[in-house]
Amino acid sequence: SVYFCDGNHEQHPVLVQDGMIHEMYDNVFHASRGSVLTLPDGRNVLFIGGAASVDKDMRTAGYDWFPEESISEVEFERCFDLDCRIDIVISHTCPNCFGIEGSLGKINDRNHFALEQIIINFKPKQWFFGHWHKEMAGIHEPTGTAWRCLDYPGHGGRWWAQI
Repeated sequence: SVYFCDGNHEQHPVLVQDGMIHEMYDNVFHASRGSVLTLPDGRNVLFIGGAASVDKDMRTAGYDWFPEESISEVEFERCFDLDCRIDIVISHTCPNCFGIEGSLGKINDRNHFALEQIIINFKPKQWFFGHWHKEMAGIHEPTGTAWRCLDYPGHGGRWWAQI
């Protein structure tokens, strides 16, 4: 099965944003923000998509830009209502504490600050994201979270992860 979270350039109104995981196509699942998938080995995966578009001023609201692209307060709070251990986080963007240099203003995305609270609260072992479209990896200290930024298809780097 393939599971994905939304990013910033999605048609957000067609994605269910209710904290649930739902099948979009045969064996392809969209995981809404704040949803948790328990893997067969017992690991819990938190999905928290969303990011701000730095080019939204060049886009048309409701056509190729949607205000729902950013993590809402309700979605953020949903994560803190969880009563389980989180081993892996799948997000579109990442916390600023990963130390990735900003590109096109992405470093000022308010979503990064919300994700800072996720890593502090849950201290996941792994974190995957892709907003920078460049393969990178590191370890966040002091939590020890191993993070990986995935590339995009056709760019030359790894654009998927098997967990």
